[in-house]
Amino acid sequence: HHDPCACTDDIRECAQVNTDRDDLNYFYMPDTSYYVEHEGLKLEVIALDMNYYTWADHLCQWTPCEAKCRANLQQRADAAFDLFYRRASESRA
Repeated sequence: HHDPCACTDDIRECAQVNTDRDDLNYFYMPDTSYYVEHEGLKLEVIALDMNYYTWADHLCQWTPCEAKCRANLQQRADAAFDLFYRRASESRA
């Protein structure tokens, strides 16, 4: 299977991204990093894309876009940290 995610700016092209909560054929993953509030449980789940730190050196060399892959993974990790700090200050959970 070829997943263009590492080489694209459009996360809708990523094989794992699924914005449809009701589509039980796939897990719900609306973005590379995201959060879901569960108000009744006073709980918030935060998913963070940290692939830059674990996969950039192992994955990007095998893509047709090594530099773009590294840049995308870095940008997504930076966005993940931004989301984490924003949720840490805004979350009511």
